[in-house]
Amino acid sequence: MSTPRPEVGGPYTVQEGDTITEIAFLAYGDARRYVDLAEHNKDVPGFAPARLRSGLVITIPEPDYLPRPSGLGGMRGGAGQTFALRDGRSADRSADGGER
Repeated sequence: MSTPRPEVGGPYTVQEGDTITEIAFLAYGDARRYVDLAEHNKDVPGFAPARLRSGLVITIPEPDYLPRPSGLGGMRGGAGQTFALRDGRSADRSADGGER
């Protein structure tokens, strides 16, 4: 059985050994987003970002920005741009935020 992967926009059950930065990296591709996870889940009973306990259910919020290929973020500033994915595919984003 494989370990569940945190998915943006849904709940995630903390696994033994998980860290907030690891969850942020797996969900967003950027460990620095742990700040967003901590802020979003601060009112969850038993939530302590420095000491996550196995079995705790947190939510992985939708990001308020999309990362740009250069690594710089902006408030959904990537709309209309094409992003290269690691496997060579590309993802086009239309002006309304949908994928093409």
